[in-house]
This record gives sequence, C-alpha cells and structure tokens, in this order.
Amino acid sequence: MEKINQSLEILISLVEQLNNSFQRRYRFTKLNAKGEILPEEATKWAAVKDNETGLIWEINTNQQKYSPDKIADYVNTINQQGLAGYKDWRVPSLDELKSLAGFDKGYFPQIKTGVYYSSTPSETDELWCLSFDSGRSFYGVAKAHLLLVR
Repeated sequence: MEKINQSLEILISLVEQLNNSFQRRYRFTKLNAKGEILPEEATKWAAVKDNETGLIWEINTNQQKYSPDKIADYVNTINQQGLAGYKDWRVPSLDELKSLAGFDKGYFPQIKTGVYYSSTPSETDELWCLSFDSGRSFYGVAKAHLLLVR
C-alpha cells in the first residue's frame, strides 16, 4: 500500500509539473460557449482564460461602442446568456485591462483600434478608459468598446 501511495504522489507531481509547464508555454486558453477548453487551433471561441492572472475574458465580436448609461444593460445581457457557462461577468478595472497589454491577436481578434471602458472611476466619477493602440489611459469618453471579464 505504501508503494502505491508513493507512486500516486509521483504521478500527481508529474501531472502538476506538466500543467504548470503548459500554462507557462501558453499564456491564454480558448474556451467554448460552455466554458470548456478548446484546442489551440480552434477557429471559434467564446472566451479566453489568461493562465497568468486567472481572469477569463469574453470575446465580444460585435465591435459596438457603448455610452456609460448602456454598460449595465450589456453586462446584464451577457450574464443572462451565461456566456462560457458563467453569470458573473463584469467590466474590468483599469489594471485588469492593462494586464492585456501586448495581447496576442490570435486569442483576441476582436480587439481593434479604439478605446475600452474600465470600471475604475476617475476623480470626476467618469470611467477610466484604455486605448489598446497607444496604451494611454484617460477618461471623459462619450462612447467606447467593452470587454468583459470574470
């Protein structure tokens, strides 16, 4: 019995090492509409898991811009749909958005030029935004894109 336990411990350790190696090799993992892992070569996916931060990002392909008063409607719609099997999607903080700096276009093809809202309020209660083009942060935007996270 002791040899079996030792063998299981070794096997578990090897599996953990392989998993950690995979996550270091691939920062992002594609997920389908049910939240299941897809192969790297998948051509359609609903969300992306960031293996470094643990965050899961939606793939919003509609490229619509939203005014601040419409953000809650969009978040509610996505949560009602249960995108990728989750109902706790939200607007990311400015720091969370910045964590995608240098994002891999192979995983985030929907991120185009433009500005994206964060949930971080400015001193004037306007939302901070991030430009993926320039990397600049600013507020006072009438309409911007949304990229939800959980």
